[in-house]
Amino acid sequence: MVLLASLSFTKLVGASSFNSFNIKVGSKNFEIPLSPIQEAKIHIAYIDLKSNKVLIKALATEIAKYIEQNRDQIDVIVTPEANTIALAYAVSERTGKDYIVLAKRRRADMGKNALYVKVKSITTAKEQELWLGKNDIARIKGKKVLILDDVISSGGTMNAAKDLISKAGGILQLPPLVCFYEGAENKEVR
Repeated sequence: MVLLASLSFTKLVGASSFNSFNIKVGSKNFEIPLSPIQEAKIHIAYIDLKSNKVLIKALATEIAKYIEQNRDQIDVIVTPEANTIALAYAVSERTGKDYIVLAKRRRADMGKNALYVKVKSITTAKEQELWLGKNDIARIKGKKVLILDDVISSGGTMNAAKDLISKAGGILQLPPLVCFYEGAENKEVR
């Protein structure tokens, strides 16, 4: 797995208080709030990649640099629903690489041959699913896939995404690209 922190353009600077973290992306600094997850009795950093345009732009610029360096090893970007959709779009706009969103529920347009895997995420109290519809399966099959995700905590979503891409016939040529890592290293993340 490639963490943006390991590429030296995103790093946790440290806790500014119990309620937030300061992070640096490129030359910009951001304060990220810690949010309670009642079901797990923990606090995690909530990185708003749905509406924080400045953070999305900063991350997309740095991710695009990584993709350009590895252009021949990436045909399509895959991201789990929902926090990273705007980021995946911004990266796609900068790189010309198409992106696919792994849905968290089955939709009617997915067709009878849709694929899914079960996932237990630290941010939810119950087991969830990740889905790929027939059209997205065709866009992944035989293609070199880069998984892009915002935060990895327990690794449940990441492992499920890898399993689903494999079931769809995608090739994981490069390790997943994750913007931020929370908590201790998890040996179950593969």
